[in-house]
Amino acid sequence: MYGWLPIGAPALIGAFWGAPLLGKEFERGTNKLAWTQAVPLRRWLGVKLALLAVAVMLGGLALSAMVSAWRPIFGDRGSFGNLGDFNMLGVAPAAWWLFAFMVGTAAGAVLRRTLPAMAVVVAVVSVVTFGLFSLSDHYAEPTRLVTADATATYTGDVRLVGKAWVDPTGTEMGSPPQGACPRGTDVGRANALQEAYERCLVDKGYRHVVYLHGPEQFWRFQWTDAAILFAGSLLLAGLTARRTTRRRA
Repeated sequence: MYGWLPIGAPALIGAFWGAPLLGKEFERGTNKLAWTQAVPLRRWLGVKLALLAVAVMLGGLALSAMVSAWRPIFGDRGSFGNLGDFNMLGVAPAAWWLFAFMVGTAAGAVLRRTLPAMAVVVAVVSVVTFGLFSLSDHYAEPTRLVTADATATYTGDVRLVGKAWVDPTGTEMGSPPQGACPRGTDVGRANALQEAYERCLVDKGYRHVVYLHGPEQFWRFQWTDAAILFAGSLLLAGLTARRTTRRRA
């Protein structure tokens, strides 16, 4: 529904707000003037980071509120199972925007160049986005469903964790034994042959096993993601302060 916006929005915040904050100071040499004035460097940096961090989080929350209000207009596909939708709702935008901002600021402090720091933001936000989505499988114990029609569970607002089969005796297995049902080899009819194969298995007493997280886990996953991102932001803020104060000369 939102395309690359869930990654693009925080990446833009980090690239155009975070990366230039210190990167441009080092590039232009203005740090030597700005940081030798009456205001101590630590206070200058702390106030700037705090004010911009609050502004970034408020912007993320405003976006979340707007998306929540617009969703009924475009049709509600669910808010949990789709990564793009999930990262545009709740507290996720605030956490992501803050994290991306701190990635950019830390990269600017370490690299002392704006453009390389901007590239780091895009790379880190992209990797962490999909990394957290994979990690979220472990945020809670998944629900185990035994069903004759696994496709019905895939269309709901759920996150699929894993799948298997159960034989007529109740033993769970990764896949049915060879020869349990005939399988065709016509590549052009692969989908139809797979459906026929699975119908045969179900008729013989085999069942699908699906492990998934349901939409009732929305806020648990939201706050877990946010906690991880806030912790990362604090570590990046510490790195920024350390690198900046060490390089004030």
